[in-house]
Amino acid sequence: MQYPTQQLIDNRNKFLAKEEEIKNYVASKDDIVALHLGCGNKIFKGFSNIDKYYKETRVLNQDMYKLDFSNNSVNLIFSCHALEHLPIRHAKLAIKEWYRILKEGGLLFLAVPDLETICTLLIDRDLPADHREWFVYTLFGYQVDPDKKDLNLDAPVDLGQFHTSGYTEYTLSQEFFQNGFYIKNLYRYDGWSTPSLFVEAIKGSSHGAL
Repeated sequence: MQYPTQQLIDNRNKFLAKEEEIKNYVASKDDIVALHLGCGNKIFKGFSNIDKYYKETRVLNQDMYKLDFSNNSVNLIFSCHALEHLPIRHAKLAIKEWYRILKEGGLLFLAVPDLETICTLLIDRDLPADHREWFVYTLFGYQVDPDKKDLNLDAPVDLGQFHTSGYTEYTLSQEFFQNGFYIKNLYRYDGWSTPSLFVEAIKGSSHGAL
């Protein structure tokens, strides 16, 4: 299987453009509540930046499935490659939690690894060894602090860097439909050699503000 295809690269550029559009939109507003979930060290202006593990004064340390926000109080949620770090049950709870706190017509933007494409690549016996090693990481997580770039076998593990759930195009769409979201857009993209999925969803409506 050729990876990445030109279509996946083009979709990556589309995703990056959408991310910038979202950031600029929120930064230009002073009357909306926007959450950046699983932010790590990427701090977005105008957002409540939330990450359970990342310690920084501008980051709220909360679980993505137990957020300290009232019902129908949030306009927009953005989360990039974070949901897969939750156990399956907690990930399901997270999607329900996001529906709870979003306002009617509120926007949800989510990116996760593409489990189907990763598995398809891994069963290719002709896949180069270095590519195979990376795709294993995209499946199970980096498991050590990525900022340290330490690949020693005895490096301390980082509990925040494990992947404990996964999604295909079908299972992700089902999770959103079952929880009352309208899916405006769902596509595969190449996240810098990580097969990825991006979904743009709206709470209970086919009309969004962005």
